[in-house]
Amino acid sequence: MPRTPKYPLEQLREHRDRRVDAATAELGQAVRSREAAEEAKRRADRERDDAEARAAAVRSAEADRLASGELRAVDLARAEAWEHAARGEIAALAGAADRAEGQRRDADDAEVRARGALAQTKAERDVVAEGRSALRRSRQARARSERRRGGRRSVRRLSRQEGALMRRFAWVAVAVAAIGCRGGSNAGPPVSTNVKAPEPKAPAARPAMDLPVLRVVLDDPRLAKVKEHDRAKEWTAALRVLREVRPADLPAPERCGWDYVEGRLALQINATTDALGAFERAEDAACPLAAYAKLRSSQALARAGRADDAIARAKSVPEDIAAVSDVKLVIAESLAAKGDRAGALPLWRAWLAANPHGNRWVDTTVRIATALLDGVDGAPDGHAREAYDLATKVIVEAPKLADAAGAVSARSRAVALLRGRDGAITEALSDTERARQAQAWLDAGEPARAFEIASQVLGSAKAGAAACRAALTRANAAAKAKGNKTNGWPDAVSACDKDDQLVQALYSGAKAHASKDPKLAIDWFARLEKLFPSHRLADDARFRGALLVAQSSDEGHEERAEQMLRTLPDAYPSGDMGTEALFRVALAKMQRGEWEAAKAPLDRIVELAPEDRHWATAGRAEYFRARVAAVTGDAEGARARFTRVVERHPLAFYMLLAHARLSAIDPALAARVLEEAAARDKGSAFPSRAHAIFESAAMGRAMRLLEVGDVDAARREVSASGALADGADAEVLWTIGVLYNQAGLPDLGHAFSRGRLSDHLAHYPEGKWRVPWEVAYPRAFEPIVVKACAQSSLPTPLAWGIMREESSFIADVRSHANAIGLMQLIPPTAKWVAAGTSLPSDEASLKRPEVSVELGTRLLAKLRGTHGHPALAIGAYNGGGGAVERWVSARTTDELDLFVELVPYDETRNYIKRVLSSQAAYAYLYDPTALKEPLGLPLRLGR
Repeated sequence: MPRTPKYPLEQLREHRDRRVDAATAELGQAVRSREAAEEAKRRADRERDDAEARAAAVRSAEADRLASGELRAVDLARAEAWEHAARGEIAALAGAADRAEGQRRDADDAEVRARGALAQTKAERDVVAEGRSALRRSRQARARSERRRGGRRSVRRLSRQEGALMRRFAWVAVAVAAIGCRGGSNAGPPVSTNVKAPEPKAPAARPAMDLPVLRVVLDDPRLAKVKEHDRAKEWTAALRVLREVRPADLPAPERCGWDYVEGRLALQINATTDALGAFERAEDAACPLAAYAKLRSSQALARAGRADDAIARAKSVPEDIAAVSDVKLVIAESLAAKGDRAGALPLWRAWLAANPHGNRWVDTTVRIATALLDGVDGAPDGHAREAYDLATKVIVEAPKLADAAGAVSARSRAVALLRGRDGAITEALSDTERARQAQAWLDAGEPARAFEIASQVLGSAKAGAAACRAALTRANAAAKAKGNKTNGWPDAVSACDKDDQLVQALYSGAKAHASKDPKLAIDWFARLEKLFPSHRLADDARFRGALLVAQSSDEGHEERAEQMLRTLPDAYPSGDMGTEALFRVALAKMQRGEWEAAKAPLDRIVELAPEDRHWATAGRAEYFRARVAAVTGDAEGARARFTRVVERHPLAFYMLLAHARLSAIDPALAARVLEEAAARDKGSAFPSRAHAIFESAAMGRAMRLLEVGDVDAARREVSASGALADGADAEVLWTIGVLYNQAGLPDLGHAFSRGRLSDHLAHYPEGKWRVPWEVAYPRAFEPIVVKACAQSSLPTPLAWGIMREESSFIADVRSHANAIGLMQLIPPTAKWVAAGTSLPSDEASLKRPEVSVELGTRLLAKLRGTHGHPALAIGAYNGGGGAVERWVSARTTDELDLFVELVPYDETRNYIKRVLSSQAAYAYLYDPTALKEPLGLPLRLGR
C-alpha cells in the first residue's frame, strides 16, 4: 500500500499545536495569580480594618479615662507615643493594601492578555488546520479523477492547483505569524517555510539601564492650577486650590508627596501651623521624604516659637542627609530663642564654617558677633576683635543688608570696646575696605552707590591697591549708572600704573574707547601686550588692536592689521585667539574677492583646530574652505568639503549653510548625506552602561525632593552624591539633566550643555545621543509656546531657539539692559507690541511666561514680516530693526554667510548663529516638518 504523502506544513501545524498548549497553560497560571492577588488584597484590607478598629477602641477607652480623671501626664505622653505608632502601623497596612490592589490589577491585566493570546494561537492553528483539510480534499479529488479518466495531463493540472493552494496557505500562515509576533510575550517566531520572508532588521540596542522617571506631584492634572500659582509665586492661592482639589481617599503613596507640597507652600507664606501639620503627616516612616519632612517641621516649629519642640524634631532628623548643617542651624536658633546662646554659639560657628557664603551667612555672622559682644563666650573684651572683624565683613561684602541685619550697630559696639586698647580702630572703614564695599554695591546692582563710594576712595587714596581697585569699580559703575557720562578709564589706568590690575584697566579701558577714541584704544592694547606678554589677555589685546588698525585710515593699515593677525598664532601658541585671528585674515580677503588667497589661512585653522566644537566656530573654516573651492572652480572639492561639514558638525550654523549649498548643487546628494550622517548612531542606546550612583541613597532623596519641588535641597543631595564631581561620567551628568527637565527645571537641565558637556555636538540626535540633545534643547513651557506660535503663525522651534538664547529659560530674569522675562523684552518694546491688545506690558507681567512668550512671538512675527529673511529677523530681535536696516543698506555683498560674518555687533553676529542652530535642533528633535526652514536658508539676502 503506497504511503500517504506527508503534509508539507506539518512542522508549522505541530508548532501551532504546541503554542496553543503553552497559551492554555499560561492562562491557567494567570488565573491562579489573579485569584492569589485577590486573596492577598482581601487579607490586607482585613488587617488594616482590624488595626483601625483596635486603634478606635483604644482611643475610646483613653477618652473615657481622660474624662474620669484617671490619666496622668505620663499616661498622656505614653498615649501620644502610642497614637503615633498606631498611625504608622495603619499607614503601613494601608500601603500594603494599596500594593495588593495594584498587584490584583496587574494580575487581571495578565489574565486578559493570556486569554487574548490563547484566542490568537487557536486562530493561527485553525488556519494551518484548514490548509491541511484543503490539501486532503485536493488529493482526494485528484485520486478520484485519476481513477475515472487517468492520464498525465489531469495529474499535472491538479498538481499545479495543489501548489497554488499550498502557496496560498503558506502566505496566510506567515501573515498570521507576523500578527502573532506583535501580540506580546506569548508570540513565538514563525516557522521556516518555502516562502522567502523579508530580511530581518537588526534589533535596536537596549539601554543598559532604564532612565529614572520622576512622578512630579504638580504634574497631576488635578493640580494644574496649583502648579500655575506656584510658578507665579502666588503661594496663598496655590495652597487654597490644593486643599480644594485634594481627594479624601488619596492613596498612601500619593499622600506623602501631596502633604510635603502642602507644607512647602504653607511655609512660603509663613503659615507655620498649616506647614507643621502637613509636614508631620509626611514624616510617616513609609514616606521617602520623611527625613526632610522632619527638617521642615523643625523649621516650622522654630518659626512658631516652639523652641523645645523644634530642637527635639531637629534631633530626630537622620544625619546622613545633605542638609545636615541646616538641622544644626535650627537647633542653634531654637537654643538662642530659649536664651541659651552659649549652646547655640558653637553650632553657629560650625554652620558658618561649612557655608561661608550660604543663604544665611549674613544674619548668622551678625548673631555670632552680637553673642560675643554680649559676653556669651566670656568677657566681651576678649572677643571684641573677632566681633569687629565679623561685623566688618558683613558691612564690606553685603552692604545692602548690613544695617538691617545689625552689623553696623555690632561694629560700633566692638569699636567702643577696642578703641581704648588700639588707637588705630575707628568707626570709619579703611580705603581698602571701602574699595571692596564699592565693588559689593556694584555687584548688588547699585552702580550709583558704587560710583559714589569709589569716587570718595579715589579722592583720598591717589595710589596703591585701594586706589586701583576703587578706580576700576568707579569706571565700571559709571558705564552702568543711569545718566552717568563719566569716563573713568583714564583714571583707572593712571591709578593702576604700578599695580598688577593695570592689565585689566588697559584691556577694559581699550574696549570702552574702541568706538569713541580708537587711537587711544590701539595704544592701550599695544601697551598691554608689551607689559604683560604672558598674560591670558595678551592675545586678546593683539586681536582687538588689529581689528581697530584695520578700520583706521592710516597708510598701510590693511597690511599692518593682516600682519598682526597672521602672526598671532605663533606669537601666542597657548592662547585662544589664534584661529579667530586667521579667520579674520581670510574674511578680509574673501570680502575683497581674493578667494584664492583665503585658502592658506583657512587651511591653517583646520590644522590648528581639527576638532573644533565651539558653537560659534564649529565647521566655519571647513565651510569657507569649501566656498573657496567652489568660487575658484574646484566643484568636486567643494562638494566633498560641504559634505564633510554636514557629516561632522550636526546642526551647527555652518552645517546649515553647507547643507543649503550642497542642496543648490545636488539636492539628492544633500538629502542622502544628511540621512547617512544621522544614521550613524541609530543603533545605539542611552545610557550605554549602568550607573550605580542612581541607586545611591543621596540620589534617591534628590529625586523624591524634585518631585515635590524642594529644588535647593534636591540640588544639595545631587552634589552630595558625588555625581557632579570633577571627572564625572558624562552619561551621569546628562541623566541628571533629564531629571531636572522632568521636574520642570529646564534652566538647570540644559545648563550642562552650556559648559561642562559638548560630546553630543559630534553626533546627530539619534540613538544614544537623542537624550543628550533633548536635555540641551528642552521644550520649556510647551503649552504656552505652542499656543502663542499658533496665534502668530510662527514655527515653535524658532520661539524655543530665541527663548533658549535670550533667557536660558529663567522666567523672571532681568538683563543689565533691563530686558525682562523668558523672551527678554524691554518695557517700551513690550508696550509697543501690546498696543491694541489686552496684554499687559508692565515689568511684573513680563516675568509671567504666558505674557512674555505671547509678546515675544508677536514681535518676532512682526520682524519676520518686515525683514523677510529669517536671519535678518533674528538679528533685528537682538540688535534692533534700525541697526539691521543700516547694515543691509551698507552691505558690500548679498551672500548670507559673508553678511553675517560682517555684522559689526559681536553679540548680534553670534546671536544669529546661535538661534539658527537652536532652531534647527528643536525642529530636528520635535518638529521635523519645520526643519525645512533652517536647512533651506536663502543663501542671498535678495533685497
